[in-house]
Amino acid sequence: MTTPLSFGDAPRREQVYLVAAGVVALALPLLLTGPWAEARLVDMTPPDWFTCLVLIAMSALNVEIGRVLVGGLSVAQQPHKALSAWAFACAMVLPTAWLLVVVPLTYAHARWRGLRVPLWKWMGSAGFLVLAGCAASLVPRWVLGGLPNWMAGDGGQGLATLVLAALVFLVVEH
Repeated sequence: MTTPLSFGDAPRREQVYLVAAGVVALALPLLLTGPWAEARLVDMTPPDWFTCLVLIAMSALNVEIGRVLVGGLSVAQQPHKALSAWAFACAMVLPTAWLLVVVPLTYAHARWRGLRVPLWKWMGSAGFLVLAGCAASLVPRWVLGGLPNWMAGDGGQGLATLVLAALVFLVVEH
């Protein structure tokens, strides 16, 4: 088995690309969430921090179930792809700045619990998830005119918006 390359061994072009993506991933969610962010559509919705905790708890449960199924540690990169789902969910139900909470915490938990990928690849992947989440979060704002209440029954338009947002997420993540 060969030892993975360190970040310093990666080609300079790749290092610059990953650092630039990381900087944009840190700045963009904050730029997309500001005083211009939409007000909540329904007064009875839970606070954002509670929704964030639920997303993180569901990710942790997902990681723990995965650990049981594979028998502990995993060195393959495939198991961490499930973390994309939590970034996408965050982008669809919370203001974009919450990506800076959900993505690092879900990644940190998964790494702590045994999903082993070189740290620099892990951080690069998390950065791309934040960027993909930012891109996907723009779709419902453009199509539906704001952060939607997915329980309001937008019907076909809501489903089409969600599918389009998922496609945008996957394209940017890829």
